Amino acid sequence: GIEAAGFTADVADQESLRAAIAAAKFRFGKVDVLEYSPAPDHDMVLDALSITPENARHHLSRTLLGAVTAAREVLPEMLERGEGAIFFTTGASATVPIPSHASVGLGMSALRNYANVLHAALQGTGVYAGTLMVATRIQKYTPGDPDLLADLYWSMYLQRNQFETVAGDLELI
Repeated sequence: GIEAAGFTADVADQESLRAAIAAAKFRFGKVDVLEYSPAPDHDMVLDALSITPENARHHLSRTLLGAVTAAREVLPEMLERGEGAIFFTTGASATVPIPSHASVGLGMSALRNYANVLHAALQGTGVYAGTLMVATRIQKYTPGDPDLLADLYWSMYLQRNQFETVAGDLELI
């Protein structure tokens, strides 16, 4: 009984992202839950010694700035209603130094920090913000099983008591 639809956007293009969110609002009337999880651009994943300012800008644009843009598009109406949720998805490189994925970690750690401060700022408003850190491969019948990840999001939505939940084991990274 749940109606769902997808809306395509280039998360590094703020106007494209705003247009997709506007289309979702037009279709459904409002956004109750925003989930932001851009996949890393694998061609742009660099180790710590290879990162350039352009590469860092690329990851920060896709991961952090896209998240801020998306959140700002839905937050005013959520705050006005006194309800809603914003979920961000990060990977282990948000907290664990993974030399081969250093460039991705720049954006992920910035997004994790944004989720943390947004979670704190929204306390008492009825609006929740949090991040699910996926520290495992997303694959059926594993700790990264999409059904298990959905259950974690649902639990976060209901409990609203922490800014971050980890799927997988950071000690194994």
